[in-house]
Amino acid sequence: KKLKEQALEQTAREMTVKAEALEKRVHELETETRWLKSLITERDPNVLGSVQCPCHHPEGLEPSSKRPRT
Repeated sequence: KKLKEQALEQTAREMTVKAEALEKRVHELETETRWLKSLITERDPNVLGSVQCPCHHPEGLEPSSKRPRT
């Protein structure tokens, strides 16, 4: 019975860690969604250069003339 309790406690700890990681990911995705929505709706290109997305563009967007061509 003691082993069963230990296994249950271990599973509970693992699920707690997994839940915390998922909550962090949800927060990141919500932040990215807000950033993308503002990117789509922004009309002033000067403002877009200063917008910073913590997920993919921590330094903000570069003006298109400086962006390397792919």
